[in-house]
Order: sequence, then structure tokens, then C-alpha cells
Amino acid sequence: ATIGGSGGGGGAMSGLGPGRQLSAEQLREVQERMRRHQALFKLQYSLLQQSRVTVEHLAHCVRRFQPFHLDEVAEERKLGGRCGYPLCTRPPMQRRPQ
Repeated sequence: ATIGGSGGGGGAMSGLGPGRQLSAEQLREVQERMRRHQALFKLQYSLLQQSRVTVEHLAHCVRRFQPFHLDEVAEERKLGGRCGYPLCTRPPMQRRPQ
């Protein structure tokens, strides 16, 4: 696969100039990394789509997540007007001014 051209770069392909090629092994590694990221994103998304998820589904997701994945889910749920904890059906708590 040829990498390069216009646009900002970064991530796994940074440092490759125009016309540089990834080896077959490097390409497989990038594709596998992308597959894992997509799978994790789908799990995060599943926790955002329901107002309350089952304990089993949350456990399934958490086993695959890094801590920041659950932090992102909590933040997105709060932005959507729900409690950040996927097992809770209450609206987010309001902080009292100090």
C-alpha cells in the first residue's frame, strides 16, 4: 500500500513520505489495529444507544476496554442528559455550588 500525498498524517503511518510503502506485515498490523479500534468503538456506541444496559453487556464491554474508553462513555452519556454510569437510568447529578 502506498502512503503519502496530501493531508495531515500521524498515528501509525507518520514518518512515511510520499510514495513510501508499508511492508505486507506492517499493512496487516495497521489493518488489525484499525479492526480493534472499530470493534471498541462499536462497543462504546452500544453503551450510548440504550438508556440502561444489562450487567452482562457492560461486563462484556469492560473486559475489552481500557479505562479511558469507559471515561469517554460516561462523558458522552452525561452530554446526552443521562447518568454517566451505563447501569443507571437517572439523569446526571447536579453539582452544588460551593
